[in-house]
Amino acid sequence: MVLRYLLSRILNNPEVIEKLSESYPIRRAAQITAYALQRGKVAASEALDSEASKRLQQFRQDFTHEVKEGFKKIEEESKTKNMPEGAADTVQTDAEKSTEEKKPKCKACCACPETKRARDACIIENGEENCTELIEAHKKCLKQTSLVINVSLGYDW
Repeated sequence: MVLRYLLSRILNNPEVIEKLSESYPIRRAAQITAYALQRGKVAASEALDSEASKRLQQFRQDFTHEVKEGFKKIEEESKTKNMPEGAADTVQTDAEKSTEEKKPKCKACCACPETKRARDACIIENGEENCTELIEAHKKCLKQTSLVINVSLGYDW
């Protein structure tokens, strides 16, 4: 208790604080602290710059690869459009045909826009509990579309 009182009186005295701040050990400690903070800041910025440059390079490589692939697909499509109808089928490889067969006609979110629109409007206006018929109709439509999608993907559901 007494020690706390003495320390608070000494450290709250502006003249003592000024004399301490002018002493060599306190100034040296402040210099070392400032140097360490500055050095850490420089090291962190260098690390971020190197990481950012790696990410930027990877993005550039991925982007150029995707653009090249897109141009190749466009060229192939334009070649098949300029050929007679029967010749275009022979140009497609088996891998391309299998990927075409596996792709569904539409996404689940876009499968039944009419029933979805009616269901959403009813739920907004009347609440979910008052729109059970429209909700069931939308579920039925999605199930039918799901069967079409699953059959096109090769699932036997």
